[in-house]
Amino acid sequence: MKKVFILLFSLLLLTGCSKKTAIDKGVFESIATENNYSIVNSDSSRSNTLETSAVSKNDCIIYYNKYNSESSAKSDFESIKNEYYIEEDYKATLSTDVSNYSIYMVSSDKEYNYVMRIDDTIVNSSSKANCKKEVYELVNELGYTTKLYKTLGK
Repeated sequence: MKKVFILLFSLLLLTGCSKKTAIDKGVFESIATENNYSIVNSDSSRSNTLETSAVSKNDCIIYYNKYNSESSAKSDFESIKNEYYIEEDYKATLSTDVSNYSIYMVSSDKEYNYVMRIDDTIVNSSSKANCKKEVYELVNELGYTTKLYKTLGK
């Protein structure tokens, strides 16, 4: 049943897909602070990054990374996706690679993990399940969402 659910959502994502526009670190931090997030870190342990930032609100942390190339971002997207995989008791998952972006989201009763790549940038969060609303609201405002995620993210 879960595999059918995943497949259905992946197919639905393909409808209405259009090219996304990546943002820079300044825009990420500006929109985040306008939404009452605090900048907590501008360094990253991720490789091949040119710009990094992290913002926090109510123990929910969201990261921004700009890479030296789209291929570096694609490679790191796959690494983050593998790190965020929840093996047991997941409630929902969403994964697709379309046009100039890729998205992966998985949630359980305890965790909520989200990563989206647009061109050479990645916005991601691995948080407790109670952060789902905060993460959804910020990534939506940043433009790092899809139509289906807007439906599922609430």
